[in-house]
Amino acid sequence: MKVLNQEGLLSKEQVRTSLQTEWRTRYGNLNLSQRSALKEVLQNKAADSDKYAQLPKKKKAEALEAAMSYLAIKEYRDHKEYKSEKYDLAVARARLGSLTDPVEIVLPKSPLLSPPTTAFYLGYGQIDEVDFYQFKFRRGFHDLLSDDSGLAPFSQLNFFSFDLRYHPTLQNWDLYEFVLLSILSTSPWTQLEKPMTWMIDIGTSPKFLPYVNGGIGTSFDLPLAQATRWSWLAVSKNTDLTEIAKPYLGVETLFMTKWTEHFRSVIKADYLYSTNEGRSLGIGGLAMAYDHGKIEYRLEAERRDTENRWMLSVVF
Repeated sequence: MKVLNQEGLLSKEQVRTSLQTEWRTRYGNLNLSQRSALKEVLQNKAADSDKYAQLPKKKKAEALEAAMSYLAIKEYRDHKEYKSEKYDLAVARARLGSLTDPVEIVLPKSPLLSPPTTAFYLGYGQIDEVDFYQFKFRRGFHDLLSDDSGLAPFSQLNFFSFDLRYHPTLQNWDLYEFVLLSILSTSPWTQLEKPMTWMIDIGTSPKFLPYVNGGIGTSFDLPLAQATRWSWLAVSKNTDLTEIAKPYLGVETLFMTKWTEHFRSVIKADYLYSTNEGRSLGIGGLAMAYDHGKIEYRLEAERRDTENRWMLSVVF
């Protein structure tokens, strides 16, 4: 699409709101009491529901409108019409009268404004007070700290990423990490949907030691800042696969926040247990990114067991 636009082959853009976007917007506007009553409303049990009966009239109307929005998605997914259910909800909503305003959906940025698929990183940092300079190239597409305009929010898709580091005190170069593929897919749970959050990482660590990591879990959206998503995963992390494998099993949690359109942060915590060494490993980290124009500035800090790491970098 970007190439077509650069060649002048796109005349205009038009936004069409998806059923999923409308449903998630309506659901996000509901309070906890309304969300608790939502499932009973969809099961045509509103008349017998104490949770629904205790809601003020306007809150009832909002819950019914969210239920109708969800039913539209369900029809699409199931390839089936729910005429009687839609009729019952519409009648119940009409009886309440005109109480609500049209739902306000924040339009996303155009995909044409999404960040470039390739990126260069220049950075400086320390690992246990040992200096290094970072020279990194990412072939595609984006990581958790990247601007996700036009992309799936709170997701990661990296492949063919080379992280070269130079240590001035040791006067040597090192391929610190090569990422063949790194995917993190998160979707929030609601009262009616329980999508899976999952991740997979394949690559090599220093000295060309291959690793394969994977995990599955859940995510929840929180009403904090511009947007916040909390994810946790049961993970398996496997390193040094060419020698004696060092598998770790445990949990990983991510707290991802968009503070503003240009400022983002990720808080990460891992608790892992080595199945062949019989010891635990704790990892905690904080990363922040701020973009201005086509340049992004990052600060990343991590404590891995007893080892401290931090890095400042510029991405362009």
